[in-house]
Amino acid sequence: MPDHGNEVERQVVLRLAEGGTMKVKIPKREQPELTAPTFRVALYTRQSVERSDTELTSCEAQRQAVEAYVRAQRGEGWIALPDRYDDVGFSGKDIERPAFQRLMREVEEGRVDVIAVYRFDRLSRSLLDFAALLQRFDRHGVRFISTTQSFDTSTSSGRLMVNLLATFAEFERAQIAERIRDKQEATRRSGHWGAGGSPPGYRAVKGKLLVDEAQAAIVRELFARYLELESLSEVAILLNRRGHRLRSGREWEKRDVARVLRCIAVTGRVTHGKEIFSGQHQAIVDQECFERAQQLLDSNRNRRGAEQRNKWGRLLRGLLHCALR
Repeated sequence: MPDHGNEVERQVVLRLAEGGTMKVKIPKREQPELTAPTFRVALYTRQSVERSDTELTSCEAQRQAVEAYVRAQRGEGWIALPDRYDDVGFSGKDIERPAFQRLMREVEEGRVDVIAVYRFDRLSRSLLDFAALLQRFDRHGVRFISTTQSFDTSTSSGRLMVNLLATFAEFERAQIAERIRDKQEATRRSGHWGAGGSPPGYRAVKGKLLVDEAQAAIVRELFARYLELESLSEVAILLNRRGHRLRSGREWEKRDVARVLRCIAVTGRVTHGKEIFSGQHQAIVDQECFERAQQLLDSNRNRRGAEQRNKWGRLLRGLLHCALR
């Protein structure tokens, strides 16, 4: 019999073994309504400098173009979020833009499914930052689309582009690291300090080391007392007893004494890797004193190692016997 879509039940005629028939009602299984998934789309715009709203690069013009693209995808369940993410007057190299940071918080809280931009350089002009952002979107399951460049991370070509960008970003990172190493080496070879901090007894001023007379006096005393006492711990106790403190304000420990004794910069030299160069700064400890301290440090270290081995060896004395005796 006909099946009416609005009926909850339908009748079925059953033939009985005795030859008769019986009508029974069988509940009709309701079919769930199929609804298209909804994608929450965040529209991000950026304008490098403040310009007239009539410019094609203005945030409003970008937004109108992206909104039109999103409306065309309405059949796929796309819905533009009402919040505006517009950064006006910010460089593409600066990812600390207020609207962009607000958008990233929404991404991390799971409130965005798609990020749509007019051009992908609206997101970032730095290849390193752009590749890192795409990986961040991927971790949160967020799709990224450039409406004018056919860039969509949900497609195979888009994923290929992401991988290529990540590869180039890694190459750029390696080049940057190489340039930094080359610059540091050139700086040290020329005898300049160039590092961020300053060694004990000095203060760094625009990449140059100037002697800090008060700290330099402590360094000289430290070397002299170590050559006299031959003990890192005793030197630390002596410095603390005389009221000397580290730059951080805490008391001296034996490791701090050893660090100063090993610092070659106090002799007016600088290092790069294993190479040593004459520095452009004044020495506060003479070469002979420094070398004597190094020999004593090495000698004490070797002696402590031998004593440690002998201590454990004595624990087994008398317990093991040679079978040939």
